[in-house]
Amino acid sequence: IWKKYFNYLKKLNNKNIQLLTNNEESKNVYHLFAFKVKNYKLARKLRIFLQEKKIPATFHYVPLHSSKFGKKFKRGEMKVTQQIWKKLIRLPLYPDLKENEVNKTLILIKKFFQKN
Repeated sequence: IWKKYFNYLKKLNNKNIQLLTNNEESKNVYHLFAFKVKNYKLARKLRIFLQEKKIPATFHYVPLHSSKFGKKFKRGEMKVTQQIWKKLIRLPLYPDLKENEVNKTLILIKKFFQKN
């Protein structure tokens, strides 16, 4: 499923989509699929669009330093984290996910970016 998402979105070659890749010091365990969208407004619009079509697309996470627990520790502004986290979109990925659901998700993403 992870590879299908990645290869399909890569083939779209859309400047609004940035796929996340590994570097020499990391290894993917393929437990989730997330990608970055050009800006927060477009990412939010895509999440809403997919959710309205019953695709559980979410942002990836709230940064730890923004959480109730994390605010107990002084860390500075963390500007890069603040800029990126709202642009990330996580697609459904679990063992029982059916191929037609994956295909539906990908087709809807393609349609969204054709209009936006």
